Amino acid sequence: MVWVRMDKALEKGSWLEAIALQDSMINERLESLRFYVTGVSTFQSLDRNLKACLKFELMDDEVEVLEQVDEWRESRNHAMHRMVKYSSEDFAMNWKERLEYVEECAMRGKVLVKATKNAVARAKRRF
Repeated sequence: MVWVRMDKALEKGSWLEAIALQDSMINERLESLRFYVTGVSTFQSLDRNLKACLKFELMDDEVEVLEQVDEWRESRNHAMHRMVKYSSEDFAMNWKERLEYVEECAMRGKVLVKATKNAVARAKRRF
C-alpha cells in the first residue's frame, strides 16, 4: 500500500511527501534487520538505525547500499530544509532549482527503497 502511495506522490510531483514515505520505508527495513539480528525492537531515527546496522557483518554490496542511504539521508535533510528556510548556499538557488533538487532526491529515494529492501532480505537470509 505504501509503495502505491509513494508512486502516486512521485507521479503528482509531491516530492516532499514521497521523500517522507521513502524515509519511513527505508527505516522500517533497517529496524526489521536490527530486530532480526539482535532480538530487540526499538524505534530509532534513520541515522541511528544506519549506524547500528553497519556494525553487523554485512556483505560489501549491502554496506554499499547503506552508505548510499546515508548519503541520501543528508540530501533528504537538505531537500526538506531548503523548502522552508534559507542558508547561505541556498541564497544562490532559485525556486526552480530547489524543486529540481527535491525531485532528484525523491527519485533517488525510490531507487534506494528497493535497494534497501533487497539488501536487508539478503542479509536476513544469512543471519
